[in-house]
Amino acid sequence: MSHPPFSPLRGIVALLALVATAAPLVGQNVTLDEGRFALFRGGREVGTETFTIHRVGMGNDARLLASGTISYDGVEMRPALETRPDFVLTRYQNEMTGSRSAELSVVLDGNRYVSRMSAPEGDLQREYRAAPRTSVLENYIAHHYYFLARFADEASTPLVVLVPAEGEQARLEVVSSEPEPFQLGGEQLQSRHLRLQGGGVIRDLWVDDQGRVLRVELPGLDFRAERLPSGS
Repeated sequence: MSHPPFSPLRGIVALLALVATAAPLVGQNVTLDEGRFALFRGGREVGTETFTIHRVGMGNDARLLASGTISYDGVEMRPALETRPDFVLTRYQNEMTGSRSAELSVVLDGNRYVSRMSAPEGDLQREYRAAPRTSVLENYIAHHYYFLARFADEASTPLVVLVPAEGEQARLEVVSSEPEPFQLGGEQLQSRHLRLQGGGVIRDLWVDDQGRVLRVELPGLDFRAERLPSGS
């Protein structure tokens, strides 16, 4: 079977345009979350992340769309993803510029995910088996955990994550989930502290009772993302 020429950037533009044009669909477009994170490495602030997550459409035809801009340690990323109403990944794009340059694309195609990456050193395509509860995670993007947290409540089977920039697929297990108060600005929130382990990485995640991501920590990478209060 022949495939059209690989152009992740065209897909990024199309997906971002879908997010942008969703707003006029009164009654069918709902903002699920939006905000900013401060990004830290080694205790030093090295970047920021802004993002928005929408639900577009109704019922089984609905889609969840997320997009963001991340400036981190000399790299700028513009990720955009789409999921089904059950939060399973269907499409993902990311354009990276700066000290690292690449264009990424992941598409659900039947019972597999097809991942393509175009970088100065060449193009690369990989395929992964599609599992029922699959999310995408990039190591330094916090809002992706919004989708993963939806699966973490069902701790009976492992979660599956794709890390396109690293060319990896990993299974994660929820090794702990504990209620923990969280201070956001001057407001104390009820949150859950989830610890996820798999693929040689420990991921700590704090989410509130609305499912909003409050903090992400990757101890092995000495990375932390802290949600900023609204208006800051």
